[in-house]
Order: sequence, then structure tokens, then C-alpha cells
Amino acid sequence: MKKVFVLIILFIYSISFAQNNNFGKNPATGKILQLADADIYYEVYGKGEPLFLLHGNGGSIDAFAKEIPELSKHFMVVAMDTRGQGQSTDTSKEPLTYRKFADDVKMLADELKLKKINILGWSDGGITGLEFAIKYPHRVKKVITSGANVFPEGLGESEVLEK
Repeated sequence: MKKVFVLIILFIYSISFAQNNNFGKNPATGKILQLADADIYYEVYGKGEPLFLLHGNGGSIDAFAKEIPELSKHFMVVAMDTRGQGQSTDTSKEPLTYRKFADDVKMLADELKLKKINILGWSDGGITGLEFAIKYPHRVKKVITSGANVFPEGLGESEVLEK
């Protein structure tokens, strides 16, 4: 019974922590990397191996609000808003691409003087992580993706499994 009570308290605490956070809008932690054609907003939490968190399209750092507290116990979490999303800006004239996003990740890793990074990316963030690994294989340790694809157009008829 005592263990159940402790688990319930921990669960409530973790939910309240996630709901009362300022992830993505934390003036104490938030910084901006100024590039020629963008300002990249990011926050760093914890210590250890660097783990970049890359959100999906239209998202921001707060997409990882529930994960940051736990991950920052084990990693130096670098959460960033993709250019043109969240608190990051974009003034470039070219179309936005995953390769450009991967370059932004590299520029932030360089700014933080990180030689090798781990990446956890969801959806478009996962695609960015894959692009980073393809373009900068010597700079990546591990990539974890969810909801990412290599061909963003989607599956063609020949790629659909038949029953």
C-alpha cells in the first residue's frame, strides 16, 4: 500500500511539473543563436551526454514538456525551436528544407562546442535528425526517430503492404 501511495504522489508531481513548466518560454534558461538568416531559440537542461530534442512541424520545445524533466536527469538536453517555429525566426528567402534544419542543428552544436551529439526527433524533427546523420555522420552518436520518413511525400502504391 505504501508503494502505491508513493507511486501516486510521484505521478501527480510529474504531471504538475510538466503542466507548470516554462519549457519553450524559460527566460532563465532560454538563449538565442543568431545566424545570418535566422534566430534559433534553445534551452539547455541537465548534464551528461548531449541529447538534442527536435519537435515536429508547427511545434516547439514544449512538445517535449513531459520528457525534459526525466531526460535531463541523464543527459544534457538541448531543446530547440526549428527555424520559423516556436520562438525561432526565419528571414531566409529560400524554401525551408530538412537539410537547412540539419545545418541549424550543426550550428547550435558548434556554438555549444559539442563534437558528437545524440538526437531524439519526432516527425519533422526525426527527418531533420536523419538528414543530420547523413550530412554529418562524424558528428552524430545516436539518432532516435518517431514518425519520421525518408521520403516526406508519403508511401507510394508499390510500398504499401498487401494483406
